[in-house]
Amino acid sequence: MHETTLADLAIEVRSKNAGPFWVTMELFMRDAEGYRIAADESFLNERVIADLYRVEEKRSRCSGSPRSTS
Repeated sequence: MHETTLADLAIEVRSKNAGPFWVTMELFMRDAEGYRIAADESFLNERVIADLYRVEEKRSRCSGSPRSTS
């Protein structure tokens, strides 16, 4: 079974240098369902980001977007 990735859900993913120790990502979702999935903390969270960037979880933060569209 195919594991869902951000590439499946997003039209575009932008990465921005937000200073010497921060990277900010903007996700432009294909539709409301993709947004709902990506905003779910079980899909995208500090642990996932930490694992991808090979840093400690305490150095990772997910913020800036509402967790639901309702």
